[in-house]
This record gives sequence, C-alpha cells and structure tokens, in this order.
Amino acid sequence: MLRPLRRVVLAATAAGPGPVLGLPARARLPPRGVPVTARAALYVRISSDPSGERVGVSRQLEQCRALAERRGWTVVDVYEDDDLSAYSGKRRPAYERMLEDIRAGRINAVIAWHTDRLYRRLRDLLDFTSLAETHSIEIATVTAGDVDLSTPTGRAVATTICAWAGEFESAHKAERVASAALARAKQGRIHGTRSFGYTAATEIVEDEADAIRQGVSMIVAGSSLRSVGRHFDSLGLTTVGGCRWSRSLGVLRQVLTSFKVAAIPSYHGEPLDGVTAQWPAIISRADHEQVRAILLDDKRRTNAHRMARKALLSGLATCAVCHGPMRSATKEISRRNKTRVPVYRCHYGNHTTIRQQMLDELVIEATVAELLSADLTALAPTEADGVRMTQLRDELDGITKRRADVSTLVAEGLLALPEARESLVALSAAQEAAEGALRAISVRFGPAAFVARSRDLLTMGDAECDDEALAVTRRLGELDLGRQRSVVAALVEITVNRHDGNNDRVVIRSRSSGTVVTPTAMSVKTLRFV
Repeated sequence: MLRPLRRVVLAATAAGPGPVLGLPARARLPPRGVPVTARAALYVRISSDPSGERVGVSRQLEQCRALAERRGWTVVDVYEDDDLSAYSGKRRPAYERMLEDIRAGRINAVIAWHTDRLYRRLRDLLDFTSLAETHSIEIATVTAGDVDLSTPTGRAVATTICAWAGEFESAHKAERVASAALARAKQGRIHGTRSFGYTAATEIVEDEADAIRQGVSMIVAGSSLRSVGRHFDSLGLTTVGGCRWSRSLGVLRQVLTSFKVAAIPSYHGEPLDGVTAQWPAIISRADHEQVRAILLDDKRRTNAHRMARKALLSGLATCAVCHGPMRSATKEISRRNKTRVPVYRCHYGNHTTIRQQMLDELVIEATVAELLSADLTALAPTEADGVRMTQLRDELDGITKRRADVSTLVAEGLLALPEARESLVALSAAQEAAEGALRAISVRFGPAAFVARSRDLLTMGDAECDDEALAVTRRLGELDLGRQRSVVAALVEITVNRHDGNNDRVVIRSRSSGTVVTPTAMSVKTLRFV
C-alpha cells in the first residue's frame, strides 16, 4: 500500500501541471537553509584608487544596494576596503570585520559586485567556504549570480572560477605588465612612477639632480653612504615617499647606482645594448661605473649593517707584531687613575696599545705632508679606471656564476669532490685578486679633491707654503670621517710597534714612494703613549 504522500505526488504528476497541495505550480520556495528575511552585508572593494575619488567603490555600492532591495534583504552594514588588492595578501580590515560579524551571527547573507571582490586566492576561498558552511551564509553577486557553497557542486564551481578569474588573471596581468615594461625599455623610455631626480614626465628636477651629482662625488671620494644621506637631509630633500634619506640608505643606494640617472635603458637590472634613452642624464657614464663599482662591492654590502666607524684609524693602523688591524677601544690611564681614554688596540693579540688622539694627530700631519708633496694628479680617476672597474665587476659576476655551476655539477654527481675543491680554490683566488684590484683603483679616488693647486710648491716662498699647508689641513678637516679615512688609506701606511724603546713607536710610510714620512712639527719620541 502506497504511503499517502507518495500517492499525492503520483496523482499530481498524472494530472499534469497544476496546483499541488494548494500551492501554484510556479511558486518559488526560499533556498534551503536560508531564512526568508536575510540580514545582509554589502562588501565593496577596489584594488587601486590612485585618484582617491572612490568612484569604483561608490558604483559597486549603488548596484549592491539595488540587488538587496530586489531580494527583499535587510542591509545590516556596509564593509568597504578602498585601494586594497585581494590578491596581494595584505590585510583587508573591513573584510576581516565582516568575517567576525558572520561568526557572531550578526549577518547571514553577503552581497558583492563580483566574487573576485570577496576572494581572488584559493586560500581565501577555502576559509570563506568553511565559514559559509558553518553559519549557512547566502552569497549573491551583482554580475556573477548566486554562489552556493553548501554543496560539493557549488564549491567546485566556485573553486574553478576563483582559479581562473583570480590566480590566472593575476598571473596573466603580471605577464602583461612585464611585457609592457620590456617594450618601453626597448624604445628607450622609462617604465614606472616618478624617480628621485626626475619629474613624472622624465624632466630633470634641478635641486634633486644636483644632490645626486654631489652624492656620487662624495662616494667616489670615499664618503660613506650614511654621510651622503645626512648631506641630503641637510639640503632639505626627502625621498619620493617623503622619508629622510639618512633612514633610507637602501633607497639611496638604488638611486645612486640606478641606470636611470645615467640615461641607460635597462630591464630587470641589466642594461640594453644599442638602445638610446629618451630622457636626459644626470651623471656621466664614467661616474656611473665608478659609483656602482664602489657601492655594489660585496665586501661593502656585507658590512652595511655594522655601526659606522667613529675613529679615524680603526682598521687602518697595523700592529707590528702580528700585522693585524688595530681597533678602537678604551683603557684606564693607570691603576690609580681609573679615567678611561680612547685608544687603538691590537685586534688579535693585544700586543700594543696607543692613544687615539696622539696617533691621529701624527698621521694627519704625515697625510698633509703627502698631500703637499705627492703627485696627486696620478691618483685622480680617469676614463680608463671606469672601464677597468667595469671589467673587474664583470669578472666577479662570472666567478660567482662558475662557482654556482661547480656546486650544481657536484650535486648531480657529474664532478668529483677533489676536482670541485680544486676549482673552488682557484675561483676564490681569482675573486680575491679581482676584489683587490677593484679596491686598489677606488682607494685612489679619495685625495682627488686636493688635486687643484694654483702653483707648484717649489715656486712658493716659505710663507706661501705655510699658507698652503694650513689650507690643505683645513680642507682635510672639513671632510667627513669616511672621506678622511679614504685619503689616509690612499696615501700612507701606519705601523705601531711595542713600547720597548728599541724601535720607533710609529712608522708611517708613503704608499707612492715607499719611504718613511717624518712629520716636522711633532717628534715621535716626544709623544706620550699608553
């Protein structure tokens, strides 16, 4: 015997279309699990809003309100994320607040302009699906229809749409942007936003361009990047983003070493041969090669996060016993006098110690003597130096690539360890030689600021020589510590002996002639050493 409900259904089917159980044939029942009156959230978002006018958000909101009115849903709240991308992974405060309200039961329906306003990454979709299943959330969109995350079929459709509309479109957009950037670079045009030194139309901003030229000159002359940043701050300049240069040293390095300031078209950090730039240069190509060789040196970048040196001769003076560097330190004057004074101390074995002030004065005097007597024109940078530095940089890049190739061959079992070890030793020796040659060229640039001299010293009288010595000393003192160290390192070598009375306490030797420099105004024997 058939059950009553089954008999009614069969009878209604046999009778054809018509009312069943008192309901019209075209009647629409509300979706399963969704209340008749939905408490809806309107979520609107725009990925990029450079103008700040919120036109896209306002348009989405208007259409979402119209959809809620057609459905008869009550709008509880509006959740708006302006100028935020759903694919970037950045936090979306309004979206997160909406999820919290769903968990709290405040809303049970969501309306968006399109599904990609809610999620564009599969990870976000999975999180939202779990929440929608737990709290029976109805999802409606203006342009993509309803989204049913309560069934396997609905979830499969949503996942497919997300994968294509989100992941694929974002990757495809990245390809289009990269292709456009390469095309502009091959045409000799700049791709991207305004850079320091130029307007958005790639016209030179004179005060910023002058600062870049000064910064390049300071780096070539031996100044530290931090000193250049402080100089930019003193000029009242900031980064394009409005930050202080002394706190944006990474950005400063990028500006000074970029191909853009030398009007060299490039793509992904590599210059494009045979392409002429369609914008003016701020610095010459020779200056560009020099500053890149200095700032992109691996040893310099390794020490980028150490504290700036505060002593003139730290690391420059050498211990005569172990031939290691002497570093800045402090020491008590005596057992009775506990006052601590700055000293230079042997870094490795504490073999010798000497007061900083006394050694600094002695070395400065010897450096001034060298500046007055040495042929400084031979130390000035030339075009050949720039070419040679470029060759050395290319050689170092090749060594790095060959070292990686050796590691790959060993990992694949194509090269035995003894042969690999021999190759790596040879590459290390070649790298050390290239880096040494690079430093030897760049260290000569420090005294270049002292090349200009109106007359030769041999044609001057005693009074004029004294005036020249005072002028050179004053100019040396006006340099920042980094440039002072560069000048000293280029001109003299300093060796400190033990205080045993058998040898000169300090030996200062000229790098150009190899002879011992003997200061005239101060005797080594009369200095008080620790």
